[in-house]
Amino acid sequence: ELEGRLEITRRWVPEDEEWQAATRLVANRKYQCALDNIKRLVVSWIFELSKMNQSGTGYKLRKHIGKALQTHLVAIRAAVTQYNTAAKALGRRTLEFDELCRAEEEVIRLNVEIRRVITYLVDEDRYLRACEALYQDANPTLAYQISRYHTIRSQFTPLHLCSLEKISRLSGFSGTLALGISVSRGLGDSAGIPQRVCMDTVFSSLLVAADDREDNANEDADEDHATTLEEQCKALQNILSVTMDP
Repeated sequence: ELEGRLEITRRWVPEDEEWQAATRLVANRKYQCALDNIKRLVVSWIFELSKMNQSGTGYKLRKHIGKALQTHLVAIRAAVTQYNTAAKALGRRTLEFDELCRAEEEVIRLNVEIRRVITYLVDEDRYLRACEALYQDANPTLAYQISRYHTIRSQFTPLHLCSLEKISRLSGFSGTLALGISVSRGLGDSAGIPQRVCMDTVFSSLLVAADDREDNANEDADEDHATTLEEQCKALQNILSVTMDP
């Protein structure tokens, strides 16, 4: 009766083009629904994970969130299975649950590394500038060499910062370009505090080390070694001086 009202005179069969088009439409609908379901579950899992890392979260609440995360993982596994069934019907790429987990871990790790890179670039630039200023009056020759080293090290810094800025504008970027705080603050570290070192003291310490070794080896050989080391120290000082000549 309904077919009569709709003026349908012939029913579709699997060989009909209309039947095949409707089949593809239904398959695409199932695929899209399965994909949307995975996205929804993954986003929900990420939100639950972020709650666990919030300050002020007590032990009991963390334990409760941990159980909720496990429940979410079970649901995600089932959603992946449903998605794979729909994807195979369309000849599309299937997913593995471990791939989703590893991808999420990779995003978290990259967010950390991006912040580390930008922090190191800024800290190193600040450190080398401070070192150059520290020796500008006391040892202009050394300050000039530090300046040249700084120029070499910072040659590609603008390119790196530009690349990081482009990454931050990508859809789905969840990291930050805010500077971090380096935990490595020893002498010579990029986040350390420059300290003035007397070059004469450095050269003298090298000679003292050579004299100490002289007592434990052949006197003639060690004497030649100490003489050679002294000549090398003087040559190094001469090289630094020559670089400042006009």
